[in-house]
Amino acid sequence: MRGVANMRIKVTEDHIRRGVRGENTCCPIALAIQEATGNQEWHVGGLACWRTSNFDKNVELPIEATKFISRFDVNKSVQPFEFDIAIDEIEERI
Repeated sequence: MRGVANMRIKVTEDHIRRGVRGENTCCPIALAIQEATGNQEWHVGGLACWRTSNFDKNVELPIEATKFISRFDVNKSVQPFEFDIAIDEIEERI
């Protein structure tokens, strides 16, 4: 079955603590997406996220996630939060 499903991403205190500023595979949002999907290939940058093996298929991030990235990368205070992204169901299982 192929389709798009919304996935709830939960950015926790642990993701924030372990996150690395300016690193698209180690920022808190990337860590949360990797954990939620069970796939370590996820990268995050600016307005979207993508998998290493599928650079041409970007998943748009919601505005609250892009604001979080901007704040985190310049060492401003950030809090845990949750958001939804639409991920192709095939991608979730890879």
